[in-house]
Amino acid sequence: MVITILLISRFCRHVDSAFIQPRAGEVIGFLLRYLREDTKDEVLYLALETLHAVLSTEEGKLRPQMAAHLAEAVFDVWLRNAAGGSHRSGPGLADGVDPVATAIVEELFEMIVSTSSQMVIDALVDILCPRLGVTIQTNQEVNGVAVAGEAIQLVNSLIRTRKGPLEVMLIANTTIAIISCLQTTDDMDIVQVSTVEPTRQS
Repeated sequence: MVITILLISRFCRHVDSAFIQPRAGEVIGFLLRYLREDTKDEVLYLALETLHAVLSTEEGKLRPQMAAHLAEAVFDVWLRNAAGGSHRSGPGLADGVDPVATAIVEELFEMIVSTSSQMVIDALVDILCPRLGVTIQTNQEVNGVAVAGEAIQLVNSLIRTRKGPLEVMLIANTTIAIISCLQTTDDMDIVQVSTVEPTRQS
């Protein structure tokens, strides 16, 4: 399976996107199934970066249903690596926040919202924002790193490339959660590392 992902990654770099597009949906589905498994860091990075590359060939063509499946699978990856695996039990769990995985996920969602239709963005927001709101309000720490700060960074990736207006679901779930988090913590690191950029409403 790893060899297959590596081959897909090379195809995305060296083959015209028109050749990949007819099979992009199948490839995305394959990668999402793989991401649901626990994998070694290097393989996880490769899978996420390959997903990013395939999605870049799908600019404006991603469908809402696939976007919803993508949001669920990639958020689970993000949570495993942002929360250090502390919400699970068993061997081989992460010991803390993985900045590489979380950064790739942020770039992935930022790319999607900047190139997709409003229906796709709505699908992402519907899946992600309630979960991000809960994560922010939980305000957990892993090895001294505030997971709420990582969650706010992910919220930022959903809004920083857009002029607005923002979705009601996004505002309702994340704004209240962020305010609640700041009211109940003295940890200013959350503010320092995860300032949500202002988004102009139009």
